Amino acid sequence: NGTSVRGNNIIEYYGFYILGGQVDLGSYLLKIDTNGDTLATKYIPYPFGTYSYEAETGLKRYKQNKLIFFRNPINSSQHTYTDLFILDSNFNLIAEKEIIAPGFVRLQSIVIANNDDILFSGYSDYYGNFGNTDFYCVRTDSNLYSPPISVSQISGETPKDFSLYQNYPNPFNPVNNN
Repeated sequence: NGTSVRGNNIIEYYGFYILGGQVDLGSYLLKIDTNGDTLATKYIPYPFGTYSYEAETGLKRYKQNKLIFFRNPINSSQHTYTDLFILDSNFNLIAEKEIIAPGFVRLQSIVIANNDDILFSGYSDYYGNFGNTDFYCVRTDSNLYSPPISVSQISGETPKDFSLYQNYPNPFNPVNNN
């Protein structure tokens, strides 16, 4: 019927298998038994119109009866974002988060920390600046909440005054000592 389907992932899931990938206008999850019989399906449409392709999806077992799924769609204007999902074993949505960034963003892996936080890692690159790729990691809790990054206060003391002195010798002209 002209539908394009691409499978990206398969994982063993407590005696079953979960397959994930992309169809023309969204992503899919498929739960099968060891005989290959379909037990459950889930279609997740893209939220913003049509997309040219989906570069990667990722799947990971999470706790008892939970599954983490991510996808990296690219729309027709070449803007990317990443969707994160936590689903139960019947593909009911538990939590969802969208990460939007300028340029090119790709998640590639999922790691579960000892405290059940979730680490997503990948890379990003701004358009027009290819070759300057940055690695990044997003850490979330079990509800996909990422706390804001902050600066810790070292001391409660405030200086009463300060002085700025000329630095000698000048590092740009070491012969100058005035």
